[in-house]
Amino acid sequence: MASACQSQGYGVLAQHNVGDTLRSKGIDYSGQCIVFEICQPSHAAAILKADPSLASGLPCRIAVSQQGNEPVSVSMFSAEQLLREASSDPAIQRVASQVELETLQIMEMVAH
Repeated sequence: MASACQSQGYGVLAQHNVGDTLRSKGIDYSGQCIVFEICQPSHAAAILKADPSLASGLPCRIAVSQQGNEPVSVSMFSAEQLLREASSDPAIQRVASQVELETLQIMEMVAH
């Protein structure tokens, strides 16, 4: 994940092993799920400068999960769609479109 993120100018801020956390709480969950929080600083700064109330949508998150013998799944919510719902500001929409392209490339690299 780190090298895929770096190739697009992103960094991994944190990773959460959701599967292990659920099991540590006594929940019967046999799958694997790691959520990575990633950020491209200039994109985050542009969004925050345009509308600080969008901070709760940062950073981006990519989940890598697997259930049993199923193929590994790499997923995330669409940054473009989420920010389109949250703001009509054209500057934010431009950043969201760029984030969408870059994070899809990261996901493609992680999946292969």
